Amino acid sequence: MLSFLYQFPNCFSKAQAKINFVFYLFYQTHHEELGVLVEVLKSGMVTSGAGHQYRLRSDAKCDTMGALWRILRVNTSAQRVFGEATGFSLMLTTLHSFQGDGEQTEESSLEVYMKLFTYLLRLMTAGVCDNAINRIKLHTIMSSHTFYELLSESGLVCVECEKQVIQLLFELALEIVLPPFLSADSDVPTNMMESGSACFLLTTPSGLLNPDKERVYNAAAVRVLIRSLLLFTPKVQLEVLNLIERLARAGPFNQENLTSVGANEIFDLAILSILLIVCILLPSGPSVCVCVSISSRS
Repeated sequence: MLSFLYQFPNCFSKAQAKINFVFYLFYQTHHEELGVLVEVLKSGMVTSGAGHQYRLRSDAKCDTMGALWRILRVNTSAQRVFGEATGFSLMLTTLHSFQGDGEQTEESSLEVYMKLFTYLLRLMTAGVCDNAINRIKLHTIMSSHTFYELLSESGLVCVECEKQVIQLLFELALEIVLPPFLSADSDVPTNMMESGSACFLLTTPSGLLNPDKERVYNAAAVRVLIRSLLLFTPKVQLEVLNLIERLARAGPFNQENLTSVGANEIFDLAILSILLIVCILLPSGPSVCVCVSISSRS
């Protein structure tokens, strides 16, 4: 299968070649070659038959991740291969590639990185959905300090991209599988935004999701959000807190999973930090109290 890449190393700039590449992968799902594709994405390089190496551009990476997403959605055994091929470590290698060498190019723009991150997390969601073994592999990656550091240093947790990042992490936590080519920055009804409701953070093409009815399967993603809380703008901080509270109150399943990753301790610390900042900035203003219970307390 990789001979396709070898013969056409520059094909990704051609729309028809992109389509052919996607459908080629879609119908030719061989386990060994799926693993090699994961390795190609990790390295960001392909080698021609003549031994020449070519760097994959961002569009090529997105096309490849999009093709893998389609394979994982139609072939359940591909999930096992993806996990065994350490596919979830793509979260580390991709974020690390954002650091680059400090040179600013079209390939290092925030928009390009956000598109890659969207394809990456939607691929991870497809790879972990309804798969207990892969959930453990994902948990190992997302619970690592390395992942948190790479995400913090990626430049994605900023005013322009924060809601998209939050949306993608919640999708991963709740295993909401969406096509990667859909924007993570969905249009939100104006009345929802004005009402201050946090549920607008969870949107799908079919509408808004009800957090009270969702299950948290991958709590490590929520833990990352809580650790990143102070990097968000104040209004978004409160929206995230409110949303996590509603998820925690949805039932014992969510409470147990959130508690298992230590989300309750980090959550309490995050709330305390926010309240301290409020007290410093608004010493004469009204008191603000946020009461959240993630785990059952007597």
